[in-house]
Amino acid sequence: MIEKISADKYTMTKNDILIDLRESRLFSFGSIEGAVNIPADDIVKLYSLPKDKRIVLSYWTITAIRWLTLKAVTESGLLIA
Repeated sequence: MIEKISADKYTMTKNDILIDLRESRLFSFGSIEGAVNIPADDIVKLYSLPKDKRIVLSYWTITAIRWLTLKAVTESGLLIA
């Protein structure tokens, strides 16, 4: 069963494996606590995950360039309006 859950409504449980589908480079900048990085281009690894766990996929609709730009601007201390 596939269920869409927004990040602000998600609470991780002991039975969850949270998979972050971003590239490893972006994952290294930070992720949701407890997340495991399996980049989307290496998706075949999902087949090796335990079948008795709930697999939660985390994906971002923001492109890498936008994300890095947002991160740089945020860290610069600039006030954005």
